Amino acid sequence: MIALATVGMAVTLGGCASPTTGQTATVASVTTAPAPSGPRLTDDSGRPQVLFDPCNDISPAVLVKMSLDPNSKEHSDFEGGTYTFMSCQFKSDMYVLGVSSGNTTAAEQRAEQQRDSATKTVTPVTVAGRAGWMAVDPSRPRICRLTFTTSYGEVMVDRMQLDKAADQGLGVCDGMEQSAEIVASILPPGA
Repeated sequence: MIALATVGMAVTLGGCASPTTGQTATVASVTTAPAPSGPRLTDDSGRPQVLFDPCNDISPAVLVKMSLDPNSKEHSDFEGGTYTFMSCQFKSDMYVLGVSSGNTTAAEQRAEQQRDSATKTVTPVTVAGRAGWMAVDPSRPRICRLTFTTSYGEVMVDRMQLDKAADQGLGVCDGMEQSAEIVASILPPGA
């Protein structure tokens, strides 16, 4: 089931990129958590509510610090009845960034990581003290995904590298951990 949400993001994104030259924001400079917006989507699974909505909770100022165009925001949610992913995409001239927030369980996350490990290069990471992993699929070399845990499930940060970034020789996952740290720094309390 989780594969549907993650496949949806991967199909939409298709690849990953590096931060633009101006992307020098530090986690310390983006630490103000937005006012909780309440769950925009819920499901009937009995799972915890998704506390972070990327489309509503990532402010234009944070997007600018990440060298993303605030006017490029596009919803790409998955509401499956048994779990929910609220997702949003943002663009720059170097990459497309997708952020998904979902209420999958730790066991489902571990199973997803094991599936990823079978076909992708997977590296364990820690984001703001949270366990996670970064994955690159050799068949889709311009996509980089970093997933980290939350109190209610997980947050996935996907980047698709555009031609401009590739032409400049930037690595597909360059700066992914910094992007994920910025996202983690704006999660609402309790997430």
